[in-house]
Amino acid sequence: MLANHGPVVAGKDIEDACNAIEELEDAARLAMLTRGLGTRHLTQA
Repeated sequence: MLANHGPVVAGKDIEDACNAIEELEDAARLAMLTRGLGTRHLTQA
């Protein structure tokens, strides 16, 4: 029934659900921006 409707989030109230979708959108944006980039590991310096 929810096929092709985009992400579905839940929360204890509407504010929690809105916060969850904002975090999901930010994570998706970062994943798209960094796709294909190599990783750089931290050094002691």
